[in-house]
Amino acid sequence: MQSILQYRRFGNLAEEQLATDPEKGIGLRNRNFRNIKDFSANGNGSKASVAGDEVSVVSSQDTLPNPDRPRETQEADKPPTNPSADPLNRSVTTEGGEDDTSDVSRAIIVGFEPENDPMNPRDWSFGKRLMVTIVVSFMGVIVGWSSSIDSGIIPQYAEEFGVSEVVASLPTGLFLVGFGTGAVMSGPFSETVGRNPIYIITLIVFMLLLVGAGLAQNLAGQLVSRTLAGIFAATPLACAGGTIADVWTPEEQVFAFPIYAIISFSGPVLGPVVGGWIGQSNLSWRWAEWVTLIGAGVILVIVIFFQPETYSPVLLKWKATHLRRVTGDDRYRAEIELRQTSLPARLLLAMYRPAIMLIQEPTVFLFSLYLTVAYIIIFTFFTGYEFIYEGIYGLTQGETALCFLGLATGLLLCIPLIPLNAKLRSRDITRTKETDPVGKATPESRLYWAMIGAPALPISIFWMAWTARPDIPFWSPLAASVFTGFGMLCIFITCYQYLIDTYGTYAASALSSLTLMRYLVSGAMIEVSIPFYKNMGVPYTLTILGCISAVLVPIPYFFYSSMMLFPTLALAAAFAGGTVALPTGDDAPFLKVVSSTEAIVGNSIWNATVGASVVKPIYYQGKEIVGDAKGQYYSYVDQTESFNFSNATIVDSDDDFIDVQFTTPEGEQHWVIYRNQHGAYQYFINKDLPSPLGEWRSVSRLDNATFTNGHTTYKQGALPELSEIVSGEKVQDETWELSDGSYITKYDWSDFINSAKAWGVYGDEIGCWYIHPSKEYINGDHLKQELMLHRESSSGDTVLLNMIHGLHFLTGEEHEFAEGRVWGPWLWYLNNGSVEDANAKYDEEVQSWPYSFPNADIEAGHHQRASSVIGVITLSDGRAASGASVMLGDNESSQLPTEQGANYYYRTTADSDGNFSFENVRAATYALYAWAGNNSDIGDVSTNLTANGIEISESTSAIDLGEYNWDIQNRTQIWQIGTLDRLACGFNNGCSGYHHGLSDESPADLEYTINSSETSDWSYAQTAEGTWQVKFELSDDPASDAVAILSTSLAGYSSGVNIEITAQGGNVTVGELSDLTNDASVYRSSTFCGVHRYEEFEVPAGTLVKGSNTIEFTVTKTSQWHGFMWDSILLEWS
Repeated sequence: MQSILQYRRFGNLAEEQLATDPEKGIGLRNRNFRNIKDFSANGNGSKASVAGDEVSVVSSQDTLPNPDRPRETQEADKPPTNPSADPLNRSVTTEGGEDDTSDVSRAIIVGFEPENDPMNPRDWSFGKRLMVTIVVSFMGVIVGWSSSIDSGIIPQYAEEFGVSEVVASLPTGLFLVGFGTGAVMSGPFSETVGRNPIYIITLIVFMLLLVGAGLAQNLAGQLVSRTLAGIFAATPLACAGGTIADVWTPEEQVFAFPIYAIISFSGPVLGPVVGGWIGQSNLSWRWAEWVTLIGAGVILVIVIFFQPETYSPVLLKWKATHLRRVTGDDRYRAEIELRQTSLPARLLLAMYRPAIMLIQEPTVFLFSLYLTVAYIIIFTFFTGYEFIYEGIYGLTQGETALCFLGLATGLLLCIPLIPLNAKLRSRDITRTKETDPVGKATPESRLYWAMIGAPALPISIFWMAWTARPDIPFWSPLAASVFTGFGMLCIFITCYQYLIDTYGTYAASALSSLTLMRYLVSGAMIEVSIPFYKNMGVPYTLTILGCISAVLVPIPYFFYSSMMLFPTLALAAAFAGGTVALPTGDDAPFLKVVSSTEAIVGNSIWNATVGASVVKPIYYQGKEIVGDAKGQYYSYVDQTESFNFSNATIVDSDDDFIDVQFTTPEGEQHWVIYRNQHGAYQYFINKDLPSPLGEWRSVSRLDNATFTNGHTTYKQGALPELSEIVSGEKVQDETWELSDGSYITKYDWSDFINSAKAWGVYGDEIGCWYIHPSKEYINGDHLKQELMLHRESSSGDTVLLNMIHGLHFLTGEEHEFAEGRVWGPWLWYLNNGSVEDANAKYDEEVQSWPYSFPNADIEAGHHQRASSVIGVITLSDGRAASGASVMLGDNESSQLPTEQGANYYYRTTADSDGNFSFENVRAATYALYAWAGNNSDIGDVSTNLTANGIEISESTSAIDLGEYNWDIQNRTQIWQIGTLDRLACGFNNGCSGYHHGLSDESPADLEYTINSSETSDWSYAQTAEGTWQVKFELSDDPASDAVAILSTSLAGYSSGVNIEITAQGGNVTVGELSDLTNDASVYRSSTFCGVHRYEEFEVPAGTLVKGSNTIEFTVTKTSQWHGFMWDSILLEWS
């Protein structure tokens, strides 16, 4: 109800604003809106949960609301807005992804108003935001209550169903298991439809399942109902922290999250109190479910009638909907509407990533273990209190239940720590600002809660263990439980806030790891607790639990001391029985660890701050080169954020270099830094990249004023200005038409990546380049093209791309990558902007390949190579395969060489005698591929050679593969246009570089006469509806049964184009070319090729005659800039 009213208010507001700005309905085509940089997933500058669990989703910029105290977050905390934009939506922006091919690049992204926006939850009144917090806190109370209330009626439950008390504790244990699994899945749903629908739907289902549990007449029905109830009850815990982050700024969350934690934690503590008195009374144990049902019903009514929607992406979606309605401009979009990752994909990610992080991330594992032990202690009390207070002191079931109030009192003791923690946080911010004005307080300042409260947990458990005796009043263990509750909550708050700050955009996955482990283990321990207390006795059971918790107490102190007291410590890893030897001296390469998610690497020439997700700032010879741009990062298609790296570690070194490893669940990023090196070598080792995977890259987005020019093999000079892009009319994917009829497109900055030397961006003082001395780890064959650099169309960033697995001119084939797959090393090179120097550096690096790193312990395959692999290819007609393109690629593959990408690749060209040679080949199993190459002597050969099962082993001498016989077609040629080399070279405009719109020069109708017309009279691309005719003469009458074979070889193809092939004035149908897989080459500016297609068609006997003949190619369906790119047409007698 509240959400419906809220939606209507948004519509009314949009109409009111339109009334004050009537020109808005005309549209905004010519306006220049600035990009909202780093627009967060929830639209308000904070990081939103991916699969959150009780997530206070905050950034590491939390500060105090008191303006007299130091602040980490200023106005930059709010999304940047365009002050020149109109009143209706001052924060809209024309937004385009750097490699976008969707409608995103034509959209106007809506945002909140710069201040006092009634739509923005963070601009609501204090009272309204406090109400939202209290409501979600009490949702946590009721589901937490439900998790524990059944523990108070175990004896009555066991008696009715005729089972032991161990079995009777199963409903509580399975409810906790449901909590763990349900919490992982709740986040993605809430981030699709909003918080309120998920709260309401899951609460309703939860209540229905409570009815099922209350009415169950057998054990199985009760257990199923309770397990499912736990799954649906997890939503308030999983999403409540996100709601808090929606309405409170990071600085306010320092206060808001502990308050939420104190209130919501009272639920599982108070549940046994009510359950115990129900069990002792004359009421049925089923009233435990009915009481919970009543409480849940009250909460549900409050949520429906009073709780507003707070999830900003959904609110902005509502805003965009109303803007489209009132303006008639369909371009208004919220970011959530443009999200391309499907809900199933996000659910899968939410489920598998937490498990991976739990295994691979020591920080996640240690804090999960710590909180799990604390939960084990609390939840085993649900059954253990019976042995303590009933067994030792003889209290009744109801009186024993009241003893849980000691834990509740301990929760309240945390209240005074809230301002104290805020003061300590403020102190850390001040200290950070003194040394780095733009710095942030480290995540380690989140450890104060545990450092204050953690010792209370083992102390209280030991206290309870050895004073719970008949000769000591029960007040002693009861007092001990107060400190247990205090220590428990302190640990909880620290674990959550520390992991959130440490893992940034991966915080939700880290917290899901925390949730999975603690609830699954706690649920299992419920079953163990009764025999544990019964057989071991209270003192020894509690002593064991106290010892375990005591062992874990040093965790917060360890992290605080290692990161806060020694932030410049370079963490060196041990290997091969010894430790690495670090370089020394003023010019030595270095690693400075600032925190677990931030480190500075470099040498005396340059340095870069490697943050959790981006490398920024970067200094070269004293000048900062990123500016307001995004920085350097890794990303892959469908990932909205770049990778989050952590745990900077030196894994290899000698006196001249260090190899620094940054870890992430997907893999390991390495920087190899030498003394006096202008830049660094980089490589990446796969651990768990999504599979299958399409585009995968590293990107450098740099200051547009520093880097004004670009350099590829085919294009050099000034990058377009952002003002030029904005002034143009967008006509297709990242392409604009200017007023003079010319075009700007980022695809003009493409190249053949596997033959390119250095490519980069540069200005008057500084150049930034990517240099690959080997292309063995880059997908595709000799003809694989890639986008290399461009001007980002919304922010103006200068973008230098390193498409280590790219698909810009391919059909979109995705590949599976084995664990341990390596991309690199390549050189990220900085210089004075000299193109000549960059190319000379490329030549120098080629001579140095293969590098001595990575060492064999890091990646053994880098050193397991054959020094060379040689062989010779001859054609079946006796000719040498002169000039053939030859490649070692995927074994037993159905993909064309251009489309391959899962293996390592080696490419060469056969000499005039058909000999070929590959250098420094990794040991593996390959297939050998050969086809007619550019400028080869076999441009009439339409077939290709494939030889599978080539085993290459480590060898210091050449491996001779011997001679391969290439079986070619033995037909009599009638005529041929172009050569069969998979390129459009030789035709009009063919192989002339990258020029958008050049296909417009191709005629709709064309007449080509064999032996009269030149190859250049045939155009490289057929893109307009019309007919191209090939006319030729036959001097003799063909035999009556003579069948001709028409071979059509396409260099590229755009989807949605059909060609009908006919003969003799259209009287004879020869065939059709249509419905091929799109490779984007024609409409993305290439005049060379895309993905090769080859088709043969029979020209029926009797069709061709002595004298004049024609073959027609008629385009019957096309669209602008789409078409066929020709390689060769060959007519032969069969």
